[in-house]
Amino acid sequence: MSLAATPGQAQEALRSLASPAVLRRTILFSWAAFSAVALLSAAHWLATGESRWLDFWFKEIGGPLLAVFAVAEAAGAAAAASWFSPGEPMGKVWRLLAAAGAVHAVSMVLRHILGLQIGANPLHSFGGGFQAAALLRNFGQVLGGTLYFALLAAGLTLALREHWKLRLIRSLSRSELAVLLAAGGVFAYTLLAARFWLSQPEVRPNPLWWIGWLTDPLLALLFSLSLLLGKSAGRLQGGLLGRPWLAYFSASLLTCIGSLFAGLSEAGLVRGEALWPVWLLWHPAAAAFALAPVYQLEAVRYAIRHTAALAGSGGSRASGR
Repeated sequence: MSLAATPGQAQEALRSLASPAVLRRTILFSWAAFSAVALLSAAHWLATGESRWLDFWFKEIGGPLLAVFAVAEAAGAAAAASWFSPGEPMGKVWRLLAAAGAVHAVSMVLRHILGLQIGANPLHSFGGGFQAAALLRNFGQVLGGTLYFALLAAGLTLALREHWKLRLIRSLSRSELAVLLAAGGVFAYTLLAARFWLSQPEVRPNPLWWIGWLTDPLLALLFSLSLLLGKSAGRLQGGLLGRPWLAYFSASLLTCIGSLFAGLSEAGLVRGEALWPVWLLWHPAAAAFALAPVYQLEAVRYAIRHTAALAGSGGSRASGR
């Protein structure tokens, strides 16, 4: 990362970097506020059987909030990438993650705004606009599933390669090995699920079906990579450089759990009504994906402040002589 060498340059760079702490607090507050009302809505539904308020909160508020989190993720990753020179290896990593964030943002807008009959959908203004809703929603699912996770996995793989070159990869604890084994279990589950669906006479797999199937294996790969990166970068810069990867790990883990139970529901093994706690996982997962580049920006801000402090103390000693 190219950082300023003089106090003036460092202060100018610091001013140009909008406070990532404000963005972090905004994301966390938005998630917490949404989840609190969602819990109240779920409690009302369980007590009365009336789902109108619950449907309204998740569709009209929760869907657009997922899109907002994805836009924040894309903007944060693009900002993080801009702080690296073109030839720097980690610059390639964050450019890939910025591309993934952009794909995610488009996907969330298609799936949760343009693809649904909600008030935030601008297609309300056009006659017959909802005729294309299903197509937009399906296209968004492909973007936000396979392509998004493939780009994320590619970026994290490049980052892990750089950590390996720097010999930052250390031995794993038992709990971390258990998590990696769980990732292997998720992959095995996807193989069994594919076998189950392929055995159904009404299922006729096509290229789109196989593309959708790749989502869960990519998720298992993603949270394995992010765990290794968080472990290797945890001791760098006071732990700040490990937080982006741990955020990706948390996000992919929550998404894996949600995807697992959604698959069980589709297979008829779990009643859909019994899965209401899983509905609450998607927003913290989206918030964690958005927080990952914000943590990287906080690490950049810390590095600039540290550089300014060192340059300032060096200048003071020189003037003293």
